[in-house]
Amino acid sequence: MAFIDITIASEYLNMYTPVAIIIPDEKLDEEVPDGYKYPVVYCLHGYKDNYLSWMKKSMLEQVARKYRCAVVTPNCPNSFYTDGKNGFDYYDYVTKELPVKLSRLLPISTKREDTFIMGVSMGGYGAFMLAMNNPDKYRAAYAFSGPLGLDYENGVIFGINETMSRQVMGAFGTQEEFHDSRYYLYNAVNKLNEYEGAKPRLKAICGLQDPLCLTYSNKFVEYVSNNTSLSLEYETADGRHDFFFWNKYLDDAFHFFGF
Repeated sequence: MAFIDITIASEYLNMYTPVAIIIPDEKLDEEVPDGYKYPVVYCLHGYKDNYLSWMKKSMLEQVARKYRCAVVTPNCPNSFYTDGKNGFDYYDYVTKELPVKLSRLLPISTKREDTFIMGVSMGGYGAFMLAMNNPDKYRAAYAFSGPLGLDYENGVIFGINETMSRQVMGAFGTQEEFHDSRYYLYNAVNKLNEYEGAKPRLKAICGLQDPLCLTYSNKFVEYVSNNTSLSLEYETADGRHDFFFWNKYLDDAFHFFGF
């Protein structure tokens, strides 16, 4: 497998931004059909982490080698993958710009049937939010310990500390703006429920020793079950909010995607 760490000039972010890619590096005696494009899994990082977190902390490279696919880890710091109020359009960057630019540089498919998205923590939220809002772009989404039912309480969104709360509110805006936006997962899932085309498959997992995300996930899964006709697979098991837990489910994610 080839590991590629590059910087691209993003028009949506109006800056240079790094992205890492793992892609099959075929042997000289292996035949690859002309024009072949590898299926791709976009892997979204969590809050406080960056595009190299998956590479450094997980078994992602070994799993990608096993299933002969490309994986892409974009850099979207503390953004919740929104076109945030701070002016950085990470939603559009990930869904509209990055796939096109990478497909021009590398043999990576942009077809819906070849495109999957997953993430940990904030990235799990992002994976579901992006897939639900763009069912024509993603075949399936997988959330590792994502705070899926994330919401404001008394005008303030959750946070470990004041800085985190302020940054998350910078991504989502005020409570009213959040509730009216595509970034509010309840809006996204209702929109997907009404979508008449092919819908992405959805699965979420969460550790039983991860009380905050577990509470949000349970609430969201219950809502989906009671208010939509969508199929959302959900699994809980012993584990905390860390890559020790998430690594155990990497194979499951790729199996869920159909590899």
